[in-house]
Amino acid sequence: MSIVPKEARPLDGGSHPDPPRLERFLKGQLPRTAIREIVRHLLTGCPRCSEVTRRFWTLGDLTPRDPKPQEPTGRGSSMRLLRWRDSRMTDAEAAAQAELREIIELLGTLCARLESLHERLPVPPQETAMLVGEEEMDVATEVRAVIECVLHDSLQPTLRDLQEAASYRPHGKP
Repeated sequence: MSIVPKEARPLDGGSHPDPPRLERFLKGQLPRTAIREIVRHLLTGCPRCSEVTRRFWTLGDLTPRDPKPQEPTGRGSSMRLLRWRDSRMTDAEAAAQAELREIIELLGTLCARLESLHERLPVPPQETAMLVGEEEMDVATEVRAVIECVLHDSLQPTLRDLQEAASYRPHGKP
């Protein structure tokens, strides 16, 4: 009897992946079958799992997040409006990084949808001949090839760069 690692097991009917599994998913550390199951689950729009994955998008951000403004303390003009932002950042910079994190989440969802579509398209036996130009491409092969290029050449590098910008902190004095 073989024991299947937890991350390779399919999700039960209505169950949610646990937070460590979602983190491994976002880091690309799960087997393909587990990734497929989590993508399907996330595409349902599950608010619980969306909230968990939203927290993991900011792993590089070492400052605690609390988007609620503090109550005025009457201690003059140096009052910080947002507790969660780095003291070296302006409110506009903190808001821009928060908005970037939202955009990253949307792009991540689009990437997952593209990957899911790619997986669902059939791979014809003559795909290699089509890709090297010996045969005309069918629709599935063309769509699969374009999705691969867009993901690898554009969206994944874009996500990486946006994540770096969203978690950037100046190295100067606080």
